Amino acid sequence: MTLIDEAYGNYNSIWDKWITFIDVRSTHYDITAYNIETKEWRAVTYDQEAQITPRIQGSKIVYSDLRYGDNDTLGTLKNAAIFVYDMETKERKQITNAKWICLYPDIWNEIVVWMDYRDSTDPNNAQAFDGVQIWGYNLNTGKEFQITNLPSTAWPERPKEHPRIWGYKVYVDMMTKTQGIENAIYQFDLPEGAR
Repeated sequence: MTLIDEAYGNYNSIWDKWITFIDVRSTHYDITAYNIETKEWRAVTYDQEAQITPRIQGSKIVYSDLRYGDNDTLGTLKNAAIFVYDMETKERKQITNAKWICLYPDIWNEIVVWMDYRDSTDPNNAQAFDGVQIWGYNLNTGKEFQITNLPSTAWPERPKEHPRIWGYKVYVDMMTKTQGIENAIYQFDLPEGAR
């Protein structure tokens, strides 16, 4: 059964009756939400610049926004910033500063997590994985915090990516550059003071 036609897009996330996804019907990528029960369509973003990788929980949708870089549809991802949109209040909030790449956000209650390039040797190059860590933000307190902060001797050359959060646990793909060794998934606790 086709729920949303192929012409619309991908990278879906679901919560309760809402699916959110990257909408590719225009020349740029936007975020759209669709209510499975009521068949309601809701534009979350409609901008000239691309918005990608949405995740939803409750009425809040987090996504990466490419408005600050020299990006075409997906381009270099330079200066990608994390935003949160509340479907109930229609308020939009930018939570990262767009000085470096921030991608793949996820949300659980008041906590947003993402893949962050600030410690990379080339923080606006999506291929410069060295030093990539996972950071978070508490929507209630307005505080940002680092989740993965492993010494380079612990797991050398193991960039962290695609964080997912549930409860106060963050699940992270740890990449490896070694031939024949697969990526692994690690679990991290939110740091003290993050909740």
